[in-house]
Amino acid sequence: MLDGRRRAVPYTAAMERLDHVLIVDDDAEIRKLLGEYLQRNGLRVSLATDAVQMREALRTNRPDIVVLDLMLPGESGLTLCRDLRAGSSLPVIMLTARTEEVDRVVGLEMGADDYVGKPFSPRELLARIKGILRRARGLAPHGSPAQRLR
Repeated sequence: MLDGRRRAVPYTAAMERLDHVLIVDDDAEIRKLLGEYLQRNGLRVSLATDAVQMREALRTNRPDIVVLDLMLPGESGLTLCRDLRAGSSLPVIMLTARTEEVDRVVGLEMGADDYVGKPFSPRELLARIKGILRRARGLAPHGSPAQRLR
């Protein structure tokens, strides 16, 4: 379900069971390619270009995780991450060209669950998304409830 005004895909009951990723990035090519890759790999995808579209998607689509670019027009990804974290435990992965240590630390301190630098491997990002969702749900690597270590 790519919905960033590119095409409309009818909502089905089967989509309710798919993990839902909201991609927020002002780069149209990254949104398109990453959205298609994640969708081909079994995720439901919504797309947003800026803070306004992100907030609307959060109200209407209820994603399970947000992949958030740091450098957006208008409000920065750091501000959006901080605001998200203030009222939600929704997992956030920062995706950005800013890869200096100080940028990574600030992103993590603002509440991001992970920080991925551009250029990036879509396969690695998919693995990080799945890992964060597993931990958020308290599941072991293959989807069964995690056993506590004694």
